[in-house]
Amino acid sequence: MTLLNNNITGTLPASLCLLTDLITFDLSHNPITSSFFDCFSDLVNLQTLYLYTSQLTGTILPCIGALPSLAMLDFTYTAMNEDFQNDILCNLTNFQYFELETNTLTGTIDPCICDLLYLNYIILSESYLTSSIPECFSQLTGMTSFWVEDNMLSGLLLDISN
Repeated sequence: MTLLNNNITGTLPASLCLLTDLITFDLSHNPITSSFFDCFSDLVNLQTLYLYTSQLTGTILPCIGALPSLAMLDFTYTAMNEDFQNDILCNLTNFQYFELETNTLTGTIDPCICDLLYLNYIILSESYLTSSIPECFSQLTGMTSFWVEDNMLSGLLLDISN
């Protein structure tokens, strides 16, 4: 379901959670001001979730960790303001594309993210993250994009030539 840039307003209907065969869900560039539903974890076939430049509120990330087929996630400019407990992403074995740029997240980058063998694109710029970049990132040899500027990260730049 792609509803990109349609000026959809208001709240998300809970009936969206009944679309259990949904593979793609894109509500980007819509001024939706709804809370994110816990029942989104029922969308077990969802592979792509794009909600960038929406105004969703509530706890979003724990629902994402329960989507076993999810491969692509983009919540850029969504005004998210929550704890980045990214260990919930570590069960997403098909995960490839992850973008949460320009949000107000707190927390760290969990080393378990290095277990996501297909992960090749991470953008977490301007998101207020703190920690060091996990050493295991050197194992992500398929990584094509890793943008984390304007955070409060520390540590050494890792050798990924192995």
